[in-house]
Amino acid sequence: MKRTITLAALLSLALALSLSTGCGEKAEAKAECVACGSEFDKADACEVDGKTLCPHCAEAAPAADETAMHECGKCGMKMAASEMVEQDGQWFCSHCSPAEDHEHDEHEGHDHG
Repeated sequence: MKRTITLAALLSLALALSLSTGCGEKAEAKAECVACGSEFDKADACEVDGKTLCPHCAEAAPAADETAMHECGKCGMKMAASEMVEQDGQWFCSHCSPAEDHEHDEHEGHDHG
């Protein structure tokens, strides 16, 4: 009889402990994507430029070097690095790039002064 009471007391204690800690997912195990607003497992979160993104939005986000703005070393126009060519540490728009063979000194969008 003593064994049955001890066993019942231990089972009751174990049940009480499991209920007090919770059985389901905890709120801190979820994260929210700042781009699309979806909720997803925090373990799958991606940090891009200090922002929490879901895997889908993180994959679609442009790399930091693609969004960086640079000034053309020849004409001075500012544009995204993805639209420019870097040569010897200097950035050039596609028209002004020293490696390009150009027929004109001017091109649409800005003047070379």
